[in-house]
Amino acid sequence: MKMQALLSQSCRSILSLRKIPSALSIATTLLLLVGNASAQSLDNGGSKAETPAASLQVLPVLPAATARTWVVQTSPSSATLNPSSADDRAAIRQAVLTDPLINEYLRQAAARSPGVPVHPLETGAIAIVENYALAEASAEVGDLPVIDGCYLLKKHGGQWVVVAQAGWEPGLSINPSWLSTVLDVPKDVVSRLIDTLRSAGKEVEIDDTLYTDVPLPCITQIEDPNPPTNVRSTPAVAAGNVIGQLPNGTEVRVMEVLNGWLKIRQPLVGWVSMGLTRVSCGNSLAEVEKNLEALHSLEGELAIEAADTLVRYLYRGAEGSFAAAALAHFNELAINRFYALKMVLDRHTEEVRRHVLQQAIAAGIHPQARTHFEQEIAQSKTLSPTLKTWKTLNQSQTRLRLYKLEPGLPIASYCPSAGGYSGIQFCMGMSSSCHDGLDAQSQPLDDSDARGFYPAMCGQS
Repeated sequence: MKMQALLSQSCRSILSLRKIPSALSIATTLLLLVGNASAQSLDNGGSKAETPAASLQVLPVLPAATARTWVVQTSPSSATLNPSSADDRAAIRQAVLTDPLINEYLRQAAARSPGVPVHPLETGAIAIVENYALAEASAEVGDLPVIDGCYLLKKHGGQWVVVAQAGWEPGLSINPSWLSTVLDVPKDVVSRLIDTLRSAGKEVEIDDTLYTDVPLPCITQIEDPNPPTNVRSTPAVAAGNVIGQLPNGTEVRVMEVLNGWLKIRQPLVGWVSMGLTRVSCGNSLAEVEKNLEALHSLEGELAIEAADTLVRYLYRGAEGSFAAAALAHFNELAINRFYALKMVLDRHTEEVRRHVLQQAIAAGIHPQARTHFEQEIAQSKTLSPTLKTWKTLNQSQTRLRLYKLEPGLPIASYCPSAGGYSGIQFCMGMSSSCHDGLDAQSQPLDDSDARGFYPAMCGQS
């Protein structure tokens, strides 16, 4: 991937490849807005509540071979400059200028350089072929290009939707394999789009890297209590932005996440509420463990998508023994790919981060994973959303002090449950029953120390 100019250090540590076309060219450094966007609308066919809950992503692609060739600017006679209506060109410019992911990336870049003037987002050449378009866009923070390249758009339901960045400056490098194999643009349309850009005076660099679209072992499906689910052109419930509908059980491929909405690329490009989706890794524990292991083995950009899929599985999908298996992989991720995990959690809402981190802490976070969180907090001048949530959870969670068995003093302990270690509980006096809650006289105690005494009193020998 040709990295955007202001990649964070954590992103650079994970994604160091140059010019890998990807939806992450923008989203790699996104820190999503805090809070949920929630609304209700009355659609044709009945009322539907779409309350976002959050989610990442990344386009899963693996390079099969690499070569790069400079192509001299040409003006082929078969290409005509934007053989489309002025209305289409105006709609495409508007779609790019108002795209929430592009603008959020620009906002984040500006926030990292306070006081530096921001040159607003602008569009340049536009090539349109059938229901596909490539549009140039640029923006700067000071003298540093932040947005610089071209974007693929698709037309659904009469509306143009930005799909992903498809070309990178300088030289406007475009990868036909990426466009056709991963983003589902017909090969002849890709050629005509490139020819149209050339005829507009653009010099195009053809990136000959070959890509294959790799399916994930865990899938995201539509699960709507009031189907069908609306697919929208923007991540908001608004009149006139519904571009399609999907029935329950439809498998979707997630590209990005923003404020509780998932941007999908299959079976069509658009936005759906994360709360109307569910991740499935299998129907038996053996199948779930096998698929989670396969998910964990993915590398590169696929590792980012895998991490997001795991987070969404823990939030909405994994239960019982399936959740226990997923939490084991969460610990592995926090130990071996901490920055990928943090990057993914940062893009979710506070509700999702809190839910997932609480599960991990209650199940017994691995000491090395805990160390990674604490070290990152100590070394960061500004805490990311994930680090803030982690710090809040650990500050607000009162751990019980184990008292010696002496007259007049309460006995506090971790208590067992049918499902095993279930978190912090206590018992009073010599009672043999366990109670959820906390003792007013208890004092903080590190989890590792407390669990060394387990089981203590509360009817245990």
